[in-house]
Formats: sequence, C-alpha cells, structure tokens
Amino acid sequence: MTSLAKPSVGSTLPQLALADGTIEGLKWLAFALMLIDHANKYLLDWSVPWMFALGRLAMPIFAAVLGFNLARFSPGDTRGLRRLLVRLALAAAIATVPFIALGKTLAGGWWPLNILATLAAAVAVLLLWRSSFALHRSAAIVVFVLGGVLGEFFWPAIGIVLATCSYARAPTVTALAVGVICTALLGLVNGNAWAVAGLVVFVLATQVRLRLPRWPRFFYVAYPAHLALLWLLLHARHW
Repeated sequence: MTSLAKPSVGSTLPQLALADGTIEGLKWLAFALMLIDHANKYLLDWSVPWMFALGRLAMPIFAAVLGFNLARFSPGDTRGLRRLLVRLALAAAIATVPFIALGKTLAGGWWPLNILATLAAAVAVLLLWRSSFALHRSAAIVVFVLGGVLGEFFWPAIGIVLATCSYARAPTVTALAVGVICTALLGLVNGNAWAVAGLVVFVLATQVRLRLPRWPRFFYVAYPAHLALLWLLLHARHW
C-alpha cells in the first residue's frame, strides 16, 4: 500500500493510504503517548507540562487510526463491525473499574466514561448509519449525541473517527473539514491546541512505510491492564 496515492476519480484530494505496519506503528506511538499522559495524570497529579502536552496527541491518533481501519470494512460487512464493537465495548466495560477507581474523572465519579466507550460509540454510529432502515439511522443520531455526552473527549472524538473513515473511503472537502474542525475543537477540552499535532503526525505517517507485526488483541487488553497497574502503583505509596 502506498503512502499518499493519486486522487480518486472525481476528487482533487489525495487518497488516504497507509501501510499496515505504519498503522501498527501509529497505534504503538499513541499508546506510548497515552502512558506518558496517564503517568502524569495519576501519579504526578498533572505536574509536568510537557507530559500533558505530549498526551494530547494520543487520542487524535487513536481516533484517526480507528477511522482509517473502519474504512476497510465493506458497506455490507456488518458482522465485522459488530465484532469490533463488542471488543471495544467489552474492553471499555472492564476498564471502567480501574478508571473510576483512579478518581480523576471530571465529575469525580463515573462520568465521563473512558475513551474506549467513546470509540465504541463511533463504531456503533457507523454501523447504524450504514443500515437501510430509517429507524437505525435515527438511532445512529441518538448514539452520536449520547456517546458525545457520556464518553471522554466528547463529540470531537467521535467526529474524528467518522470523518477519517469517510475521507479514507472517498476523499472530500467536507470530510477533511470535519476532521480538522473536530481536532481543533479538542482545544476546548484540553485547554490547548496540541491535539492538532496528533493530526499532523497521522498525516506525516502516510509518507512512512514501516514493517511491524500486528498485535490485533493487545490494545484491548493493555488499556484496562495499564489502568489497573496505575491504580496499584498509586496505592502502593500508602502501603
């Protein structure tokens, strides 16, 4: 798979294309950035500014990677999308326990839900929207609204996933604009514009061809596991 392919028929925008190894590399990079951010958040109480800044890149990269991978599913492959949705939802549910126990949510309780719940909502929106039934499309709008209310990083995170998926399938100015706007809107959540750098990293990655093996189940396990480990490290101070 080439980096940036020729524009698709009827479009003056470049087709988004990434090598499988590069996609895997982006996931590892985002995971490392997330670890830096969570170490700062939970163990250092947000005391290191550069760690906070680097952490803002993680979610946009994860969301864009998910959107790109969603574009690989054929419109009729509802079974594949359902499997992905179940994995994300299950990992999100497991991660909820240490996520809440760590006690750094905005409301100090269960809200908002962790980022995997937000990403699961994005997959659910796409799955419902692809249905030919009007009721399912109405449900997609409801899931988008509720997912944006309940999940971390809110509607911009879901928007990045869906915009990347749309652009990867058919490059349009609308999809590009929505992706950029949603990334910029993360500034309202983060209090800075570092999320835009995550989008830049994703675009630059199209020029790199890495050869890395796929670990398709690792991140579903690693997300709740690293939160549990952080909880243990946090409470080990008091033992």
